[in-house]
Amino acid sequence: MTPSNQAAASVAAARDIRDVVVSVIADVTRYPRDILLLEADLEEELGIDSVKRAEIFAVLRTRFELPETTEAAPIELRTVGNVISAVEYYLGAAAPPPAEAPAPAPPVRPASPVALEALPARPAPPRGIVDVIAETTRYPRELLVPAANLEEDLGFDGVQRSAIVAAIRRELGVPLGDGAATTARTIGDLMALATAPAGAAPPPIAPAPVAIAPARPQIHTAHSVAAKPFLGRVALVTGSGHGLGKTIACELARLGATVVINSFHARQLGEECAEAIVAEGGRAVHLWGSVANATHLQSIFGEIGDRFGGLDFFISNASNGIFAPLADVRPEDWDKAFRTNVVALHQGSLLAAELMRKQGGGKIVALSANASQRYVEYFGCMGPVKAAVECLVRYLAIELGGDNIQVNAVAAGPVLGDLLEKYPDFDRLRPMWESTVPRRRLNSEQEIAEAVTFLLTASGMNGSVLLVDAGGSQRITAGPR
Repeated sequence: MTPSNQAAASVAAARDIRDVVVSVIADVTRYPRDILLLEADLEEELGIDSVKRAEIFAVLRTRFELPETTEAAPIELRTVGNVISAVEYYLGAAAPPPAEAPAPAPPVRPASPVALEALPARPAPPRGIVDVIAETTRYPRELLVPAANLEEDLGFDGVQRSAIVAAIRRELGVPLGDGAATTARTIGDLMALATAPAGAAPPPIAPAPVAIAPARPQIHTAHSVAAKPFLGRVALVTGSGHGLGKTIACELARLGATVVINSFHARQLGEECAEAIVAEGGRAVHLWGSVANATHLQSIFGEIGDRFGGLDFFISNASNGIFAPLADVRPEDWDKAFRTNVVALHQGSLLAAELMRKQGGGKIVALSANASQRYVEYFGCMGPVKAAVECLVRYLAIELGGDNIQVNAVAAGPVLGDLLEKYPDFDRLRPMWESTVPRRRLNSEQEIAEAVTFLLTASGMNGSVLLVDAGGSQRITAGPR
């Protein structure tokens, strides 16, 4: 077998392994294939618990004829891509040497679960790289312009960028270096790295504005809706694909509002939330985009204006930040948290105000936390950021008040839900938090949603921060040492 034939066979084998793994996961979970992205977290995004994962691995062992006692792969099996890489690792480690060893070129080594080996093929043209990224991420091709920033514009974290680089190596045989996932900031950078000669610096990429195409969402409508308090009102809830944001959106829809669901990292969940509202007799539309990205934010509010002509309610719920001791908080963590919580509230409120003026006014509610004024373990980054949110609410309330726009905040204590259960040291902290609450029960997401709807109906509150923590922060306790 010639080196080029061997490389082609390796690429084909990698594709077959990926297809089989995805098919097995789809069969076992009954999930549609289009949500089984390489970067999808098995537990957090797909809800595949340990029992279901064990069932998936059992089927994979049978399908690929792997021994029951298989040495653990040197990678944490968190994502769909991790599972694919692990199977490649097991099969590669057990594969016999080729019958006909190529003379001039070294044999292609088995794929590593951490970084796949570069295949000896010519660099692919830039167009081919966009094809692979679109296939891997399921993103529309019109978003994948050369100047698009992989993290800020497209929402690809380190795991997702590694999956993209691995896919480019597998699918195209492009010899990207191990550091491509961290050094490449834009799609253009990936193209430049892939086409640069070995050992040469990549050519500079001309700066260009990121063109984010309109989301072109589908409006989901129910049949007839009975008279409700928010009937005829349009509400945007950012970060509403899951968790508290989803609960707020569903409550507003129940009260008659047309709800704009927004999600970024969890696009599929956002679409499902809109569909669920319709199934319950409501009215909703999903708009994808990052509130921390100015271009995305302009697109979101522009689409609302085009579709509805105005906006009545803006709930700034989207949040992004690290939960860790202060010693572990990096400068980039501060930047990400402030852009998603504070800058997005400022820019979003100004854009919302433009649409609210057409309606004769409106209401803005920001989500904060009682930890903005008190010490809570692992909240050293988010506490100061939420304090800035509350301060900004007061300034917005004064400067937008002349347009009959009221701006308030809900400062929630620990809220029971999926996100809280992922909080560091939750099993130890939960009983301590509950002990400070007179009723011995933390607030639910629904109770926070009811506080938000109260501020959307109250006429005499502006620049206020409504504390909703079931009285938990009123008690003075010695606290842990």
